[in-house]
Amino acid sequence: MNFAFSPAHRLLLRAALGEGDDALGAWRSWRDAVDFDAIDGESVRLVPLLYRNLARLGVDRAELGRYVSVYRHTWVKNRLAFATCAEAIAILEEAGIETLLLKGGALALRHYPDQGARAMLDLDVLVRPARAQEAFARLVARGWTRMGRSDLRVLRDRDMVRMNGVGLASPEGRALDLHWYAGADLRTPGADDGLWQAAVPVELAGVKTRALGPTDLLYTVIVHGFTSYARHVRWAADAAVIIAGGEVDWRRLLALAQARHMVLPLRVALGVLRDELGVPVPREALAAFASARVALIDRYEYEHRVSTRPFTTSKVFLRLWTTYRRGSAARGPARVLGFFPYLADYYDLDDARRALPHALSRAVQRLRSQGI
Repeated sequence: MNFAFSPAHRLLLRAALGEGDDALGAWRSWRDAVDFDAIDGESVRLVPLLYRNLARLGVDRAELGRYVSVYRHTWVKNRLAFATCAEAIAILEEAGIETLLLKGGALALRHYPDQGARAMLDLDVLVRPARAQEAFARLVARGWTRMGRSDLRVLRDRDMVRMNGVGLASPEGRALDLHWYAGADLRTPGADDGLWQAAVPVELAGVKTRALGPTDLLYTVIVHGFTSYARHVRWAADAAVIIAGGEVDWRRLLALAQARHMVLPLRVALGVLRDELGVPVPREALAAFASARVALIDRYEYEHRVSTRPFTTSKVFLRLWTTYRRGSAARGPARVLGFFPYLADYYDLDDARRALPHALSRAVQRLRSQGI
């Protein structure tokens, strides 16, 4: 995904995040240009924040009626989700399994105006990799099921290698993502140690846990927006409210991006925030990102992500390789040799010797399905 906004999304973001006449003018332009009954899902998720900002700016409540309904629905839904997530966290913490809130939960509790201003599809909870399989088992034992694979009652070793988390559904059907790595961008031993060290204490529905610190959270929401293959606009609102808090350590942000091979996405996203939305990203920070060294493979990966060209065999293998290297601690020839067992796990094959022919066959099938 690239970071460009549609004209309607840009207006909505400015209205939800801005001040004074700029925000009010953007809102009126957006209101006049769109059919509220037909707005896309990303826009709907920004409406609660829009409502809070317009109410703060003194817009007559009669003009905000439909926005109030979306906000109230989000508030109720979030409160139910928080209660369910708190139950899961309590189960894990009582077993001595440390937990840490990622993304939406951390944002709603610490950075948005209130718990109804940030819409969420689910909550994301991080545990240490060494305790992830136990955490999964304890939740399953209490009635949670794995989304899409309710028959799997254990977290397999191959899941731990291939993925950074798994979706779970509570007995009431509410969603939670259990992570053992904070993101897919780095999945090696000790990858998230710094995130744990910088975490801040929070309380969720009466249950004590932790949340990502502001700098790590800013990094996470930008990278999550970038790696999403669907249009993703909410990352900009998330980033803006974090930056508005004034707690971002810009040197640490650059160090994170360098260590996790994400300098280019952060460089572009921060520029977009400042240039298109007026978010106060320091020029010194932009200059530091602009001068940071970027490896050739990172450039290839970035260009692949933002490209709108159809898939080719080379693009398929570039995606597989870059995904693999983000989960491999090996170096040199050992990393190359480890690619074939990874492919076997990726395609659920029992024999690594079948991995390359199978991957080639799958790539050809994908190209044919696109008429290439």
